[in-house]
Amino acid sequence: MKKITLTFPTRKIPEQFCFTLCSWIINANDNTNIEYVIILDPDDSETLNALEKIKIQCHAYDVELVVVIAEERYGYEELEQYQTLGTKNSSGDLIYLASDDMVCIDKGWDDKLREQSKDLNYDEPFWGELTPINELWKGYATNILFNRKWFEIMGDAGGSRAIDGYFRELGKYLKMESVKFKVNLLHLQKGKIT
Repeated sequence: MKKITLTFPTRKIPEQFCFTLCSWIINANDNTNIEYVIILDPDDSETLNALEKIKIQCHAYDVELVVVIAEERYGYEELEQYQTLGTKNSSGDLIYLASDDMVCIDKGWDDKLREQSKDLNYDEPFWGELTPINELWKGYATNILFNRKWFEIMGDAGGSRAIDGYFRELGKYLKMESVKFKVNLLHLQKGKIT
């Protein structure tokens, strides 16, 4: 069974982030094959403390939490640095560049991703896209996934903070179509209800 990694950069919104994280944990069918990688700034003791408080509940769901502290604060301007750091500290076969305000509302989302990627060759690089249901109006995907092989070749998780645009442009350049994944998500910070 392919292991899924979710990387979550977050900064000093512990309550909102814990809600987001729990939405993924509770809606997964098998947390033993998922790792949740949380990337924090070195001064974000609030989120670190909140994660410590929910650790026992996470164990009840067989959750593997990996907390990575960045050496410095990159800020939103260098979001890709956090995603790369999280991916370097992960072991999953399929990596989803999640965000701290992306809530999962799909029970069994992990099985859906595995089912949708079962015919893909994990020995070759591939990348994929996900669109939250309240961002369908945009006409393009705003969330990126890729396999371990992609990361081994590229060495980073995106060349700019606009990771979705970066991957689309890179995909065009490489003549590499994205895999269109479907899992129901809500981006709580922005968007329109569709």
